[in-house]
Amino acid sequence: MIKIMNKFISIFCEPILVILGILRYFLITKNFIYENPNLVKKYQFTQLKKLLIICNNNIPYYKTLFLKINFKPEVDFNKI
Repeated sequence: MIKIMNKFISIFCEPILVILGILRYFLITKNFIYENPNLVKKYQFTQLKKLLIICNNNIPYYKTLFLKINFKPEVDFNKI
């Protein structure tokens, strides 16, 4: 069953993810070279904060790690 799922992922999901990555580059990331550096830094900060919150809520390793070091991404993460 696992081999079938891995084959399914490699055949169907990976090309879709690659296409989505390329679209994201051309629609969002490519234009950052023309943006104000402060706007880019703000965007990076918000995306990183979102990622830390998602990791804290959904990945047990990060949840236990953040609890261990008493880190709450929603509150404690204020700057890069």
